[in-house]
Amino acid sequence: MDLPRQERGTVWRVGRVALLLVLLTVSLAHPGGAAFAQATALALSPAQGPVGTSVVATASGFAPGDTLSLFLFPMTEPVATATADASGGAQIPFAVPSLEAGAHLANVQSAAARSADATFTITAAEALALSPAQGPVGTSVAATASGFAPGDTLSLFVFPMTEPVATATADASGGAQIPFAVPNLAVGAHEANLQSAAGATASATLTITAAEALALSPAHGPVGTSVTATASGFAPGDTLSLFVFPMTEPVATATADASGGAHIPFAVPNLAVGAHEANLQSAAGATASATLTITAAEALALSPAQGPVGTSVVATASGFAPGATLSLFVFPMTKPLATATADASGGARIPFTVPDYIDAGGRQVWVGSPSGAHADTTFTITPAQALAP
Repeated sequence: MDLPRQERGTVWRVGRVALLLVLLTVSLAHPGGAAFAQATALALSPAQGPVGTSVVATASGFAPGDTLSLFLFPMTEPVATATADASGGAQIPFAVPSLEAGAHLANVQSAAARSADATFTITAAEALALSPAQGPVGTSVAATASGFAPGDTLSLFVFPMTEPVATATADASGGAQIPFAVPNLAVGAHEANLQSAAGATASATLTITAAEALALSPAHGPVGTSVTATASGFAPGDTLSLFVFPMTEPVATATADASGGAHIPFAVPNLAVGAHEANLQSAAGATASATLTITAAEALALSPAQGPVGTSVVATASGFAPGATLSLFVFPMTKPLATATADASGGARIPFTVPDYIDAGGRQVWVGSPSGAHADTTFTITPAQALAP
């Protein structure tokens, strides 16, 4: 058809516009076209944490409305799905599944076969260990934290305290060494709880024991006396060495039991009469002391030491345990002739009368206590003087 020149120009212009529209449509439909110049990307926040950690995956560069599936290898099922928004992005929250610790590939795939990758590192679960895990108030303890986010601020609490006993910053591996002193709390088990600024927590049990202590039974006696030292408040399994000063070698050793105590028998060493420090030392450096008073050996003196039947005698005992009940016998009698209680210095004055049913001659006078300590001497019974006719 032969159109006028003006109409032919209008058709030509319309045709050019149509052709441009067709070319633009083809360009948009082609994967290599300008609309797909933006690369896909995947970012994870946080990028590491233990199993169960809440993570937000941020996808970008996908086609608007595309279905996105997020995988965490080696899993073959997606951990989460989402739909790309008008800008081709999506926020995809998920919880870290139960996989081995280490680096894992996180991959987001679209229905249009586009994808993006990132790495998520699964760390060990948050944990707290205490060394030692028990001790009296003031004990130095090292708390070892692991499994936290690198750079996170960690605060250590010992309940029921509401203020932290120590703080630290997690290192690049998510751990920290946190030294602290056992606070002044009641004896018993207490929860030690480590809290991070990000909300992660870990707990362990701190057992506060009584302070190291040493008790002696008996606490005094002559050389050779059998004594039991009772230790408490030490670290379980610690080696304990008992010294009686000025001796430089231990008189006995023992191992603290599971409760940090021990019964340590020993014999009073051959030292001078008087007060001596008994000092118990542990291999870990803990100590406790008590006083051991070495007394003179048990002794008995009579005044007078001889006389006839009916003579009044005072027996003077020494070297016994204070407060001990003392019984005096004159052999061959089988029942005590007199009793007394040892005073604070372990002595006693015990008056008695020579009985009239014992023959003249040397007779053993014996004083003893329920513990088995005893002393003896001889009283000579002289014949009664005969009256002149």
